[in-house]
Amino acid sequence: EELGYAEGDRILIALGKLLRETLRGEDIIARSGGDEFCVLMPQVLPDAARNGLERCHQVLSANPFTATDGRSVSLNATSALASIRPDDREGSPVLDRVRALVMHGKSTGGGRVVTASDDA
Repeated sequence: EELGYAEGDRILIALGKLLRETLRGEDIIARSGGDEFCVLMPQVLPDAARNGLERCHQVLSANPFTATDGRSVSLNATSALASIRPDDREGSPVLDRVRALVMHGKSTGGGRVVTASDDA
């Protein structure tokens, strides 16, 4: 059901706030387009990064969005985790890997964190 652009903007703002409250202070959160966010987690091991994304999913599940008309809206997210490789000279290869992982995660049910070591 369509909520409209204004409600969509409110959801994106609320989601950004939840991410900021859940992640570490040094993590960088950016809206990369539409309803997509990118989180950079400097100097963190893959398991700790995955734990951080899993926490985000838990917080998102526990905090449904309330529309201005009072309706409760559950939000579902599919996240992908990719490390920057030494041969990555710019952001495009990393973003391409993340996009492919997210698409795989969505096609297999969504609502989870996907990594290259998963069944992608």
